[in-house]
Amino acid sequence: MGPLNSSERRRSFFIFTVFFIVSIGIIMSTIFYGMQVPTKQNEQLKAQVNDFQKQQTFLKVFAAKLSQTKKMLDKINMPGVGAGTEVVIASNIDSLRLLGLDTVAHGKLFGDVAESLSSLDQALKQLRDNGSSSDQVAKLQQQLNDARRDLAQCQANVALLEKK
Repeated sequence: MGPLNSSERRRSFFIFTVFFIVSIGIIMSTIFYGMQVPTKQNEQLKAQVNDFQKQQTFLKVFAAKLSQTKKMLDKINMPGVGAGTEVVIASNIDSLRLLGLDTVAHGKLFGDVAESLSSLDQALKQLRDNGSSSDQVAKLQQQLNDARRDLAQCQANVALLEKK
């Protein structure tokens, strides 16, 4: 003596079971992804922070080296400055060039700064070597002023990058 609608009951129970399992699956996947996504985002944010810190460290080193080289270039024509200063200036300019090559972002800018310093150094050397010729002095002075203007522009660009 069984119920008359037992097949209907089985079918309804089966449909209920399927929908129950699907609902539980959706809830479980939502919980799983709700925990996984923040973890992945956290890793990405940490990587971005590390990149930013590396850039800031690079900019500080580059700016310090640039400032030191500029001060040396300003003092090189003063009396009592030895020939060792020229070697230090050349090595600083080379290290600035190498630092500029190491950066992926804005590498050309840093290379241009190093080239401007190199041009300024060459102009100062020519100015010292040809000190008596007034025509050459005026020409070299113009080149020196151009190089200083380029250097100031590059320093302004570096300062803008440091603020970012």
